[in-house]
Amino acid sequence: MRRGILYGALFALLFACGGASAAAEDVEHLRPIVFQRDDGICLGDTLGWEPKTVASGYDAEISPDGASVAFTASDDKGDGRYIAVLDIPSGSVTRLTSVPGDNSYGPRWSPDGEVLLFNHWDEKQDDWRFAVVSKNGKGFRVLAPKLYGIYSPFWSADGTSVYGHDLETLYRIAADTGKVMERKKLTDVLGSEADPSSAVHFSVSSDGTQWLFDATVANRTTWLQTEDGSFGALFLYRPGDGTVRRLTDDTVSASHPSWLPERGGYLFAGIMEERSKNIAPGMQTSFIIQRSLEDDGQSVLFENGSWPSAAVR
Repeated sequence: MRRGILYGALFALLFACGGASAAAEDVEHLRPIVFQRDDGICLGDTLGWEPKTVASGYDAEISPDGASVAFTASDDKGDGRYIAVLDIPSGSVTRLTSVPGDNSYGPRWSPDGEVLLFNHWDEKQDDWRFAVVSKNGKGFRVLAPKLYGIYSPFWSADGTSVYGHDLETLYRIAADTGKVMERKKLTDVLGSEADPSSAVHFSVSSDGTQWLFDATVANRTTWLQTEDGSFGALFLYRPGDGTVRRLTDDTVSASHPSWLPERGGYLFAGIMEERSKNIAPGMQTSFIIQRSLEDDGQSVLFENGSWPSAAVR
C-alpha cells in the first residue's frame, strides 16, 4: 500500500510538470531515481519521463523506499556543507541541524531507510571521520573513534556494518558499536586496474553478494582527453570468492553506479564515445545510463546528469 501511494504521488508529480504521457497503469513500473544536474537535484524514473528539479544541492541519494532524498546542502554563503533530507510527497526540505560543524557531506541511507551514514570533518582532529544520524536528525554520533582519514562510506546489505577505507585498508565497522570488525587490503577489492581514491563509490546488492564500484583507470582512448589522463570505469566485486571484474570498456567513461531493484540492473553516469563525436574536448555531456549485468545491454535515460541513485524496493 505504501509503495502504491508513493508511486502514485510520483506519477502525479511528473505528470504535473509535463513529462508523463504514459497511461496510469505504468505507475507499477515506475522506479524513482534522483540525479545531479548542475547544482540541482532532479527526480525522475526509469521510464525516462522528463525529470523535475526538487532541491538545490549535491551527493543526492534516494531512500530505499523512494520516499525521501538525502543530500549535501550549502548555506546561503556557500561556505559550509550540511546534511539535508527532502520529503518527496510534501516537497519539504529539512537540514539536520543536530550534526555539528559545517563540513559534512555524502549521506548514504541504511538498508531500512532509517539512518544516514556520511563523511564528517572532525575539527579537533583536523581529519575526516564517519558519522551517523537518524533521518529525523536524532542520535548523531561519530563511528570508530580511533579511525581518521577514512573515505567512501557505505552500508552492508543487512545494515549491521558500514565500510570505508583510508586508501590502503578497507575497514568493516560495526554500525552499533563503531568497533572495527575486519580489515582487508583495499587492492584486494579494487583489483590491479583501478586506482585507489577517496572518491571511489560503492553500491551493495540487496543480498550483499555483489558490490558495484567506480574508479579511475589509465586513459587508453583518443576520443576523451582529460587533464590528468584518467578515465572512469565500473567494476563488480564478489566478496564471496574475492573476484573483481571490469564492467565497462573504453567506449564510455563511467562513474557512480547504483543498483536497481530488478535483478542485475543498475544505473551509472557516463560520457559516451558514440555521442561525443565532433564535440570539443572538455565539453562532452554526461548521461544517466541504465544497464544490466545479464546481457550488458544499456539505454540512456537522461542527458546532462551525474550521481544517479535509485529506490530499490
